[in-house]
Amino acid sequence: MESEAITIRGGYLKLAAVDCPTLHFPVNDAKQIVKIWELYRDKYGIGASDMKDGCGDLIATDGSVVARISYNGRIWDASGRRIY
Repeated sequence: MESEAITIRGGYLKLAAVDCPTLHFPVNDAKQIVKIWELYRDKYGIGASDMKDGCGDLIATDGSVVARISYNGRIWDASGRRIY
């Protein structure tokens, strides 16, 4: 479960919340994904209910969602299995 590598070459992390900017960050490492998410969440003081649709999605270059980070910083694959 504690996988460091997220297979998302060329993809990005989408962040979007109510009254916050929508941002796309290139990522490929689980620790980096969690750190970026925590900075965004804490900087804007958002709660889970503030997250817009697609917030926390890890999106591959073909547009498919390959994983998702939840509010608490856990990463889940597309089938809902926790991977980090």
